[in-house]
Amino acid sequence: MNARPRVADVLPDLAVLLRDGLETLGRPELVRQLDGLEITAACACENELCGSFYTVTPMRRWFRRGDEVTIDDPGGAVILDVVGGEIAYVEVLGRAGVRSAVRQAAGG
Repeated sequence: MNARPRVADVLPDLAVLLRDGLETLGRPELVRQLDGLEITAACACENELCGSFYTVTPMRRWFRRGDEVTIDDPGGAVILDVVGGEIAYVEVLGRAGVRSAVRQAAGG
């Protein structure tokens, strides 16, 4: 079985942004997840500015059961959906190159 692509390998700049942002927000429980955070699926929307992806088995996003954690980024929006203390979805909007990298890493 092939390993899923790690966020740090596919999107190293985003991984640094996530680490720095979560440390600034005082969220060490989420920082600890970053080294092993994997891309399980790309967002299926058609928005060309969307580079969002799942890090757990995809779920319906409208069914929000957890917290949203917003990372301040002048390059575009980055919001984490955290369900049961686990990063479940990374919403990335307006960051150049992220959409294509995520889709390629997720296999399509």
